[in-house]
Amino acid sequence: MCLRLLRAELWATARKAEKARLHRVTARIVPSDMLRVPAVVGHLRVVLTGAEGTRLHEEVVLAGGTIESGKLVRAQEENLRALLAVSAAELPPDQVTRHLAEMWPSLSGTLTGFLEHRQTTRRRSLTKLIAERQDEELAAMTAILDELEQSIRLVLDDTPRWEQGSFFELDTERQQLRTDHQALKERLASIPATRVQEEAAIMRHYEKPRSRWFPVAVTFLVPASIAKGVR
Repeated sequence: MCLRLLRAELWATARKAEKARLHRVTARIVPSDMLRVPAVVGHLRVVLTGAEGTRLHEEVVLAGGTIESGKLVRAQEENLRALLAVSAAELPPDQVTRHLAEMWPSLSGTLTGFLEHRQTTRRRSLTKLIAERQDEELAAMTAILDELEQSIRLVLDDTPRWEQGSFFELDTERQQLRTDHQALKERLASIPATRVQEEAAIMRHYEKPRSRWFPVAVTFLVPASIAKGVR
C-alpha cells in the first residue's frame, strides 16, 4: 500500500496537472551524537519486471554519504537508515537549508555515482532473490500436485467405496458413483500435464527479469549542533 501511494505521488509530480503532496527534497535534524557533519541521502525506487511485464519486486533503496570539506564521502546504507530513523521532523533553520541548496550542484554528481553503484550491487542480489522465489513457487506447486495425486489414489484404492450397492439402491445413485469414479480417474490422469503447464507458467512469469530505477527524493541530514548553533 505504501508503494502504491508513493507511485501515485510520483506520477502526480510528473504530470504537473495534479497537486502532489510529496516533497522531493527535504532536510532533517539528527542528534549530534549520531552525526557530526551534514549528510545527504538519495532515495531510489527499483522495480523488477518479468518478460510479460509483470511486477516481480519493488522497493526503495538508499545511497549517500557525509559532507566533509565540501565533498561527499560514501556511507553504508544501514548507517543512512539509522540516521533517518532518529531524524526529527522539524526543518533546520532557513540559513542552513539555503547553504545546503547552494552546495547541491557540487554534490549531485557524486550522489548520482553512489546511486548508480547501488543499482549495480542491488541488481545482482535481486537476480538471486528472483531465482529463489521461482524455485520456491515450483516447489510449492509440485508439493500441492503430489498431495492431490496421493489423495486421489487413496480414494480410488478404497474398494468398498466403489463396490456395487444393494439390490434396492437407486439406479441414479449407482450412476453417480460410476461418474464420480471416472471423474477421479480422469483427474489423476491429467495431473502430469497440469504439472508441465504450471511449471511453464511459473518459468514464464520469472523469465528475463529486468530492473528499472527511478529517482524519488533527496534528504539532507543536519546535526543538531549545527542546526541549533545558527543564529
